[in-house]
Amino acid sequence: MLAQPKIELRGWVLWWLRGRRRVRAASHSTGPTVPGAPQSLMLTNIGAALQLDWLQASGTVIGYKIYRKVDAGGYSLFRTVGVNGSPQQDATVVDSHTYYYYLTAYNGIGESAPSNVVSMLFIAA
Repeated sequence: MLAQPKIELRGWVLWWLRGRRRVRAASHSTGPTVPGAPQSLMLTNIGAALQLDWLQASGTVIGYKIYRKVDAGGYSLFRTVGVNGSPQQDATVVDSHTYYYYLTAYNGIGESAPSNVVSMLFIAA
């Protein structure tokens, strides 16, 4: 049997086993995490407004942040809504402009990854 090298590190002894990896099973909870991303964001022209619908995110969710950009501009926070916020309507839209939206879920830990992006050229009905 080959000798195991011994490394001293600040009073701790580390043993390196040649050809083996030690894997310790997780025996503790990972604790709270950010929610999963909202799913299936959809955008519909309802005549005088655009309506956003989505499936709720997984995990603990306090609410949703809706981000919007108009034409070639940049995204900014459009609206923050509660956990039961779907559907939402954007009645501030103006004819002949393209609107882009995505949203995130959030809780006390942080913000989720973004949903899919949806867009539509608004033409009033």
